[in-house]
Parts: sequence; structure tokens; C-alpha cells
Amino acid sequence: MSKGYQIASKKDSRQLRQFLAQHGQALVPMVELIEQGRLAVEELVGQLGRAALEAVLGRRTRAGRGARSGATGAKAAWSPWAASGCG
Repeated sequence: MSKGYQIASKKDSRQLRQFLAQHGQALVPMVELIEQGRLAVEELVGQLGRAALEAVLGRRTRAGRGARSGATGAKAAWSPWAASGCG
């Protein structure tokens, strides 16, 4: 199995520049792939951000509902008027 690519080092940069100067159209597919990758990463980050925000807001909403209903129940149980029958 032969490799269809080579890894260039810093010492090969001059040759790479010369190749790309002569064959600039070779850059177009590479640039398109990089752009597609960038867009995919941006979309993923956006989705993760939305999911995290929804999770935080959902947790706060559930915690807020639980605290309010718990406080109402606690007030009724601790109310001196409810215990004595007054009010």
C-alpha cells in the first residue's frame, strides 16, 4: 500500500511555495475543505452553547418551582394561625 501524500517539513517549504505558485488551482479544494470544517465547528459550538443554556435555564426553572412550592407548604405548616384555628 503506497502513500498518496507526503508530510512536508520546514526545509520543504520553499519547494511547496514553488509548487503552489505554479499550480495555484491545487489550493482551491484545500481551502474549501478548511472552510467547510470551520463552518461545521461553528455550528457545533452554537448547538453546544444552546444546549448548555437550555440545561441551565431548565435547571433554574425546576429549582425555582420546587423552592416556591416548598416554601408555600412550609408556611402553611408553620403558621401559628393555622395551628390555632384563628384567621
